[in-house]
Amino acid sequence: MMKVLLIQPPIEDFYDTDIRLLPLGLTYLKASVNKFLPEIEIVLRDYHHGHGKKNIPLPVELHDLKKYYDPSDKSPFCTFGHYFRFGASNKKIIEDIEEINPDLIAISALFTPYFSVVRELALAIKHEFKIPILLGGGHPSACPNEVISHPEIDYIIRGEGERPFVQFLEYLQGMRPIENVSSLGYKKYASASSNSFQIILNKIEENFHIDEIPSPASNDNQLTPWPYKFYKKKIAFVLSSRGCPHHCSFCSVHSIFGKKYRQRTVESIVHEIEHYYQAGVRIIDFEDDNLTFNRRRMMNLCKSIGEKFKDSELEFLAMNGISYISLDDELLANMHSVGFSHLNISLVSTAQASAQASSRQIDLEKFQKTVLAAWKLGYKITSYQILGLPGESIQTMINTLIFLCELPILIGLSPFYLIPGTSIADFFPPQNERDFFRARLTCMGNDNVNTTITKDDIYTLFVIGRMINFLKGLPIISNDCHIDNLLAINEDNSLLNKREALGIALLRRLILENHFANKSFNHDIFSNFLAGLKFITTQSGWRVMF
Repeated sequence: MMKVLLIQPPIEDFYDTDIRLLPLGLTYLKASVNKFLPEIEIVLRDYHHGHGKKNIPLPVELHDLKKYYDPSDKSPFCTFGHYFRFGASNKKIIEDIEEINPDLIAISALFTPYFSVVRELALAIKHEFKIPILLGGGHPSACPNEVISHPEIDYIIRGEGERPFVQFLEYLQGMRPIENVSSLGYKKYASASSNSFQIILNKIEENFHIDEIPSPASNDNQLTPWPYKFYKKKIAFVLSSRGCPHHCSFCSVHSIFGKKYRQRTVESIVHEIEHYYQAGVRIIDFEDDNLTFNRRRMMNLCKSIGEKFKDSELEFLAMNGISYISLDDELLANMHSVGFSHLNISLVSTAQASAQASSRQIDLEKFQKTVLAAWKLGYKITSYQILGLPGESIQTMINTLIFLCELPILIGLSPFYLIPGTSIADFFPPQNERDFFRARLTCMGNDNVNTTITKDDIYTLFVIGRMINFLKGLPIISNDCHIDNLLAINEDNSLLNKREALGIALLRRLILENHFANKSFNHDIFSNFLAGLKFITTQSGWRVMF
């Protein structure tokens, strides 16, 4: 019997998103093989989650970031510190492979900056075993020729993987010619002894119909005991649709899911949630790229959830974000009534020029109305702004930041980085391996995209965002107050913990004495920000006046 090992690899960076780590794509592959080729044994191993982290040396490609990240900084406004490997060592993975003894290894390569980790793992595997290695995910889909050119990578799958993966396993069993495996990439050598090869990229064809793709929920035996939790409660991840009807220029969703937006039936979604609920899961995170685009379907989903899981203690999240354009008072109320508790929405920028450049729709009145309606219902809201979009200026970014300051939300600031496979990448020179490695949030902006904005500028705005969120979350603000009164609070105030007291002391030095410890902080940008700021609204709705 053929045995296949599916691997979620470790990552290396300054930080880790330690919640959304379930290898959802791999669980779909496993479920599909179990449905269509049940004679094949599938072993799924998550080598990212549950293996701790290890402090490792900062790669030479990132040495310029040292001045932004001080490991000794424990203040509320600190950015990042050490560089870590999050997940198992290659040695541990090799030991497991020897025990499992698979016939094929398939590795998820979702993220461009972490491809180097995937490649090093593939090299380590090839050094010990003669096992074919297949890669899939966002990076092989966006950069197929570059990925398949590496000698340690035998095959890649572009785009959605379920149908191509099943077809590929049929090829390995002699049931299908390799030319008929959709979306497959491979090397065709001149001869058995030759190192010369031709890259073959088979045509990308449609995946199984979305309602024919089996749910991972019925396939969770390989992931028990369930290791994924949100505030100590079991969390599961659900895709109710695939793709996105919008075409934001900086988003790579279409390189995997294509341009066709597909939605599952409400019945199949509720059935999947029911399975997770019976397994003890109490939090469901929808990982859709546009969960609420179809208002009627979302209303029906809320109705079905309410009828099926009344008083069930289920909580729903959409951590991948929801478009505020598709929300209204009634839909927000229905979602909240069935257990949606948090709202992640993206504004990106208030500048119309930036919106046009990124192919996004901006409606500031609609955004503000949506936020206030959600806040009144009790949602915890985070809104995201991108720093350093091509064509943005310091002033337009400050304007967006001030706009978000005045709403009862937390602000998520994301420095822009160029992702291969996005339409905006076509306007810039081709990226090389170093560019790929540095295509990450922690690089504080892209090197070759915006020549008028420096990394110091991005760093400064990022830190200002930390300061804003600090003020928005202070528990001592229970009525409107002026910033001068807040800064006058003594550090030994019994209502403050040590971190809060330190934050107020640091703000006092910055605002009154123009002093900030990190010399990369741009005081002119901060002064410009303060000059335009009238007030900051806390999460509880009170104001800090400036």
